[in-house]
Amino acid sequence: MSDISSGEIVGECIIDGQRIRVRRTTRYDLIANTGEVVTAEQPFSTYPSEGEIEAVWTRCRHHLATVDAFTLWATAAGITEEDLDPIVHDLFSEPASETNNHGLAGQIEEMIRAYGPEGARNLLADCVPAAPGPLYALSELRGRMSTGYDDGAVNSVLGQISEAVKQRLVCVWDKIDTWGVGGNSQFYWETEDGQLLELVGELWPWLNGDSHNPGTPHFPGTPASWIGPPTGMTTTSLTWTDGFHNYAGWDDDEQDTGEDAAAE
Repeated sequence: MSDISSGEIVGECIIDGQRIRVRRTTRYDLIANTGEVVTAEQPFSTYPSEGEIEAVWTRCRHHLATVDAFTLWATAAGITEEDLDPIVHDLFSEPASETNNHGLAGQIEEMIRAYGPEGARNLLADCVPAAPGPLYALSELRGRMSTGYDDGAVNSVLGQISEAVKQRLVCVWDKIDTWGVGGNSQFYWETEDGQLLELVGELWPWLNGDSHNPGTPHFPGTPASWIGPPTGMTTTSLTWTDGFHNYAGWDDDEQDTGEDAAAE
């Protein structure tokens, strides 16, 4: 998007509570509440219908959400503006200095615009900072559990995440028998006193989605967005643990109590 400059405002409409104005110059642009032009690259040749305005704004919101998600992850992983300067210079040459002056989010936005989310994600994954943040090591876990997982994979993957965020992530299985753990499973955050907290946010779909599916989150968000409210359940109500990240065997009374509390 670019900043509004000149032209006559000739109409407006409200899309999802957002006032979108129509500006006429030689063509028709859409202007957001912030004053930014959301059709700078593709203005309308005729006055747009409400359906056309809504379609453009939906694409715009998706783009901004993608930029925000990438920027949050890059920041948490320790990537700085200086780390991306060489990439932006290679991509844009002449206008590179201006782009680099727009900060990390501006750099990432241009990378996404040039190469799409998948290409930008790969560039960020290759941009190893001199002193990477603890989350940087998790970049390759996207889609790691998309084809299923066992207790060994749980210990490997959840162990890496727990170490990075300094918060214990565990998997609770329905049962344990002579064949090992089995049945349905659920991931939780475990507190120091054994309370189980809900896993929320993008971490689960990031781990379990197909890495080749564009609908799978490119980054899982930040740790603060993953930790949900208490479920009312505790690890003391479980009959088995491997001492690492796997639990199994609910005490039926405790599980019912916990699920009721979580539902409330």
